[in-house]
Amino acid sequence: MRNFFAVVMLWVTFVVGLEVSVRTFRPMPPLLTEGDIGWNASGSPYRTSPRADRNFVNHMSLEVNQLALRGRPFVAKSADKINVLLVGDSQIEATTLPFGEIPEVQLEHVLNGRLGGHSFDVRSIAASGWGQDQQLLALRRYYERFSADYILLWLTPRNDFWENTFPDRSTDPIDPFSARLKPTFVLNDATLRPFDFSVYTHARSRANALHLYRLPFRALERFGLSGKVKLFRDWERLVPGPEGHVPVPLEECPATVVEQEAYARDRALYGRTPVSIESSEAFLESRSSFSPFLDPPSERDKYLMRITHALLEEISRLAESHRTHFLVFFNNQHYRDGDSDSARPGTCVGHQGKWYTVADMPKVVRAVVEGVRAVELTSRHPDTSLDEVSVSRTDRHLNRLGNQLVFEELVGVLQKNGWLEGRER
Repeated sequence: MRNFFAVVMLWVTFVVGLEVSVRTFRPMPPLLTEGDIGWNASGSPYRTSPRADRNFVNHMSLEVNQLALRGRPFVAKSADKINVLLVGDSQIEATTLPFGEIPEVQLEHVLNGRLGGHSFDVRSIAASGWGQDQQLLALRRYYERFSADYILLWLTPRNDFWENTFPDRSTDPIDPFSARLKPTFVLNDATLRPFDFSVYTHARSRANALHLYRLPFRALERFGLSGKVKLFRDWERLVPGPEGHVPVPLEECPATVVEQEAYARDRALYGRTPVSIESSEAFLESRSSFSPFLDPPSERDKYLMRITHALLEEISRLAESHRTHFLVFFNNQHYRDGDSDSARPGTCVGHQGKWYTVADMPKVVRAVVEGVRAVELTSRHPDTSLDEVSVSRTDRHLNRLGNQLVFEELVGVLQKNGWLEGRER
């Protein structure tokens, strides 16, 4: 018996020693579990902004709705209210704005001020980094308990297209080991299908806390047989490749060359003049602010457009099945010293000496939303500068004034077209 216990203790000591050694000299990142996919307000990338509202950062639980997204709680439908649901991403989450000025509150004030006295109630579904894929999933959960008369989806073309496509959210080249995964869909024979993450994830268990337990799975992952590496390989087999972009000589591009971050910061200095933008984003993989807006588009760029259209159609069908009016809008307003769009036709974007022409963004968006009720906001504000409607020069999200200008035009268009008339349908 003593020998038995001695052997057991020897093995326990050996295993503990191995665990300590692995933790010390070759720590293993946690294994992927289903809970690592997707996020709400608590995991919002925009919460880390240095300008984020401190009350939201420190007291988030007081500023979220039943889906754990920033916004006032959802309310049951009533006979004396028209329920409007504002859907989007970081522009609607608006972590830099005080809670009393978030977009759902601003839109409600504009609607009631121009159309209904106190007859409109606006709530929102949004989180930073979301595309229409996560918006669709959140809307399905919303409809399990609540309803709405109208859904107004704020499309943000500079990131929605590539966010709708990849299983992670990053403008860097694919790096499976650091990728933050998100729910997504794939088009299979023109049919929208969820990408199945379950075959790549592990059950949550205490064993996952042991680096020694993770070690063999990480070894398999290195060979593409498990985990995120296999996930990305399998996903890439389901989508078109990145080929198809055609470079142009720098001589055919605007003479003014500026780095992307500097251009975003100093856009007002360049006005509406096309420039050549040096980018560090993976735009040749279609993971960038310029995707799918290169001319000509790659095969993957075309896929970005198709899957975004398919997601919008699916959201439209979901809304219709619940007797909800659905409308998409996107911002193409013009200010004194710049447009809401960050690159104009004639602009070039390049990296490591290769240059590519930028297409007309609004034209591409119009083609993608064809068949879905959509509004392009095009108001001109000659007395208002781009900086005045931005959170800051380093953060081009719209501030309170920028949102106000968007919602005033949006409500005006809805009113003119009779799309918000009456409660009976």
